[in-house]
Amino acid sequence: AAALVYDYVSFQQETSCPHIMVYDLGGGTFDVSILEVKGEIKEVLASCGDTALGGDDFDERLVDFFQEQLSDQVRGELSLDTAARIRLRDIAEKTKIVLSDQPFYQVSEAAVLSVAGKPLNLHLEIKRHEFEELVIDLVERTAEKVKDALQEARLLPEDIGKILLVGGATRMPVVQDMLKIQVLMSQF
Repeated sequence: AAALVYDYVSFQQETSCPHIMVYDLGGGTFDVSILEVKGEIKEVLASCGDTALGGDDFDERLVDFFQEQLSDQVRGELSLDTAARIRLRDIAEKTKIVLSDQPFYQVSEAAVLSVAGKPLNLHLEIKRHEFEELVIDLVERTAEKVKDALQEARLLPEDIGKILLVGGATRMPVVQDMLKIQVLMSQF
């Protein structure tokens, strides 16, 4: 992620603050790096991450939520075969993307799986705040790494001049709101 900033910085106007944070929440991993940019000199001051955390983990929380909803329909525990799990993962990713732009999403999927030879449908409305409650601990894990990176770089939040968001999961408002609070900035 930090390497991406090299090209990014070359197209940006110089700011009064030379420190840039690269917050990269991709599908499978999370990294946060802090760079100091002074003209042509670019130095990585800190890099922290979590290889066991990524956008896919946010999707999995929705898959579990959908599985609970389907279990309630049959009044029992449902185990998902590989095909059903993949289908729910696709629905979850779509839901996550829509909830990044909309306050709610109406999930309406027919025949998600079959129980005793009968198709089971998934019809529900999920609100953004409900999704955010499901994933808040994941967002907090990234916030801890932001704190670690700032400490490693020996900087305060107000020392960061720009934040570069990398990865689709950074479009989630809960992530952006955390960064605004954590780093006390609203410019991305």
